Amino acid sequence: MATPHHAHTPAAADASPTLGELQAQFAAALRGADDAPPDTRLVAAIRDDGIAAAERLAIYRRNFRGNFLKVLALEFPVIERLGGAAWFRQAGLAFLDAHPSRSGDLHHIGAPFAGFLAEHLRGTPHEYFADVAALEWAWQECLVAADAERSLDVAALAGVEAEQATQLRFTADPALRLLDSRWPVFTIWTAQRAAATDAAAPHIDLDAGGEAVLLRRSGDGAEARRIDAATHAWLRALLTGAPLGAAWDAATALDPAFDVARALATAVAQGAFSGFELR
Repeated sequence: MATPHHAHTPAAADASPTLGELQAQFAAALRGADDAPPDTRLVAAIRDDGIAAAERLAIYRRNFRGNFLKVLALEFPVIERLGGAAWFRQAGLAFLDAHPSRSGDLHHIGAPFAGFLAEHLRGTPHEYFADVAALEWAWQECLVAADAERSLDVAALAGVEAEQATQLRFTADPALRLLDSRWPVFTIWTAQRAAATDAAAPHIDLDAGGEAVLLRRSGDGAEARRIDAATHAWLRALLTGAPLGAAWDAATALDPAFDVARALATAVAQGAFSGFELR
């Protein structure tokens, strides 16, 4: 009996890649190392037209990385100053590899940067960079946060009976941000920002103690100020939905002399809240 003849079926690897596959290959080529050869099927799909496919990809890769690093440096200028340009570029490329942008709008690429630094610098003399980066990102968030849909009704707040005050719950202004650190991050941040346009930043003792920071919208920009630990605990509790009484307890646990009336007046004057309710 004659052996049946089987038609030759081309291997899957020889098939033309789909558009989705080409897009994935192109993205991988942009993120890959400079000396990493691109997928041969991607190269075959690129029209030469006087410039070799590999060189075309290299141009895109340089622009892609350059734009990413430029935006990252604009969002984290203090981190770039602390680490130096060469270190920042290396860290930025590693960050790009771990957290590639999922959007054409690069503004949001910095959101995971503090966490990335915390993981990669843990246990090193530079692990405080992560908290400085968190402060820089909080500043960026303040700048672009949405405006509050309403303003705090100060007159209505003043009319709340004293015996009900402990049940007040506040809605934070969308641009309000809080941060605390075991390092003097506010001192580091302000010194480095001043040094960018002035003399070299002074030496700062990393063992000087931790600092808490409040950031809020101010005019067309943002404002950051250092706050004490009790005020931070009080505001943090309020911002997570706790009533005024519970927030007061959190503050007095750190500072028995905490003046809640003064803290509330200051927070209201600074525009920290956009509303309140009793429940």
